[in-house]
Amino acid sequence: MNIEKVGWLDTHSEPSWADRVELLDEIKTMDLLCYTIGYVLAETGDRLILAATWSNNDMVGEVVVIPRRAIVSRSVLVEEKKGEGI
Repeated sequence: MNIEKVGWLDTHSEPSWADRVELLDEIKTMDLLCYTIGYVLAETGDRLILAATWSNNDMVGEVVVIPRRAIVSRSVLVEEKKGEGI
């Protein structure tokens, strides 16, 4: 499994009542860009699946599923060599 740094656009929600005009002004300047670094577990047609941890007995933790449409950048930090683990 490769280890990659992925830049992606997150979402924003308001958990309570908000003034519509103020909220729309605030959202215009909101930075929704996030970065996640993790083991690439799988890639499907519409999503990338990463894990922050991976153990010797093939258990994974802190799994993140990122929609491909939200991904703005990807870079391989550690590339797995054929026939070897990382």
